[in-house]
Amino acid sequence: MRPIPGALRYAFVFFLAGVAAGCASAPSASRGAATSPGPSPADQTMSRASAEFSLGREAALAGDFECARLYFVRAIDTVRPPGVATPSEPLVDFSYELYESIQRYEALAGATEEAGTSHGQIAPELATEIEAPAATPEEIASARAAVDSEMPAVSSDVPIVVNDAVLRVLAAFQSDALHDKIAAGMARSGRYVPMIHRIFAEEGLPKDLAMIAFIESSFLPHARSPRSAHGVWQFMPRTGRQYGLKSNGVVDERSDPEKATRAAAR
Repeated sequence: MRPIPGALRYAFVFFLAGVAAGCASAPSASRGAATSPGPSPADQTMSRASAEFSLGREAALAGDFECARLYFVRAIDTVRPPGVATPSEPLVDFSYELYESIQRYEALAGATEEAGTSHGQIAPELATEIEAPAATPEEIASARAAVDSEMPAVSSDVPIVVNDAVLRVLAAFQSDALHDKIAAGMARSGRYVPMIHRIFAEEGLPKDLAMIAFIESSFLPHARSPRSAHGVWQFMPRTGRQYGLKSNGVVDERSDPEKATRAAAR
């Protein structure tokens, strides 16, 4: 049995401690779910936990993060009851997937605050076009030397072409003016890139295309452009609906990292 990593345990202790009492009366999805005669106990547990997770996901997409946390706690407690150090053997793999998904949707709360877009405002990263400052010949030469030294250790599933135009951009992106924005986007990418890689692999796409989301939105699920494109993949409303993303006054699935990624892949 694989133990739950210490860092993950700490993250969820912190996460559980932040549950607000505002949704204490929220209905549980587990009522009556265990009475089905056919499935095994493990299957019933996964079904109940998945139902609670689905309720939390919908609450998170609606911006009700307090209720989302309550449902997520219930999902975790279903798989790993209080006082139990690790899930039972049949549930270990499922529990890892559940923890990963919960962390991703819990991150929507922080992304909303970062982007300032929960009420339709434009994300600062997208409010104006970022114009890369001009690079000096010395900076371009330094970028070329860095690429030459690092390229042998880099593996890619899309062709990498390095020419003068690419080197000028690489050199410019090292400037102080852009460094903080790029660093913030790369830090956020860790929440979503593994999921994007998985979906792209399932859809038969090169995994390295995941970094298009960095250019589109700086990995902000609630990012909104001046033209009303929305989410990590910056779907316009009509295009989102065309690819199955629901958008109304309650839920905007363009903000759903997994559903939007599946739609983008298609």
